[in-house]
Amino acid sequence: MKVVLGADGSEHAEFAAEFLTRYPMAEDSVVDCCGVYSASHVVTATSHPFLGPMLVDQLAHAVDDARDGAEAAARRLCSFILERGRKAEAHLLQGDPGEELANYAEETGAAFVTVGSRGLGRFDALLLGSVGREIANNRRIDLLVARRRESSGGLKVLFATDHSDFAERVATKLPTIVEGKFAEVEVLSVVDPDSKDVAFARSSAPWDDLQAGLSGWANDQNEATVGKLVGIAERCVSNVQTGHAREAIIERAEAAGFDLIILGAQGRSALSRLLIGSVSSYVLTRAKCSVLIVRA
Repeated sequence: MKVVLGADGSEHAEFAAEFLTRYPMAEDSVVDCCGVYSASHVVTATSHPFLGPMLVDQLAHAVDDARDGAEAAARRLCSFILERGRKAEAHLLQGDPGEELANYAEETGAAFVTVGSRGLGRFDALLLGSVGREIANNRRIDLLVARRRESSGGLKVLFATDHSDFAERVATKLPTIVEGKFAEVEVLSVVDPDSKDVAFARSSAPWDDLQAGLSGWANDQNEATVGKLVGIAERCVSNVQTGHAREAIIERAEAAGFDLIILGAQGRSALSRLLIGSVSSYVLTRAKCSVLIVRA
């Protein structure tokens, strides 16, 4: 398995590298540490009829510095991963970071791209960062956004699903991007009483009866999903909750101390509008742990 890691010289990228050393991968798996720099601003600035000739030398030096910095960042993360017993290679890319990382991952058949979070804040732009947003919103490659969380040993994972056809494809795909076992995987389904489909059903049936029926169905589906994922975890369990999906996912992950949330990027069901863009985006930008967005 190949994984692409964005190396930008930040502490967030360093934590992403540390997280990958704990992610279940086979011994022959390789982490491609990619530093990316851009020279596009030189073409624009030096095209000015008066300032161009004056700035060309300074901008050329700036590009050289950017290239050297990107290469050094890639080599530093590569050494970090190698020292911890994983295989890694350093690569230098040129262009827009989000676009180039995604292109490289697609061209090399990587399982997913990993980037560091920019930290927690009030606004989505501060929570995720431009590179992560570019890949999450515009590309089909799977994306792991790594966030610093004090923990050790094997990873505890929360897999959120609404059991739509898309979600089931995500569950089927998961064993192909995990080589080894997580310490724990919890399959979480959320019965959302305010979803449109449930609200329509509530007009003709008592809520208690409807909730019991939906919860029972969700539990049966969860058990089937556990059967699909049992091979990638030392312990795999089911959990069905009632509430608003995006808040329930965040609250459950925080309360139980999960290291990683896994969910898809689209889809919907009668239980909840879980795997549509708004919910996955909400979780991706607000979770205090790492998040893996899976496409299927």
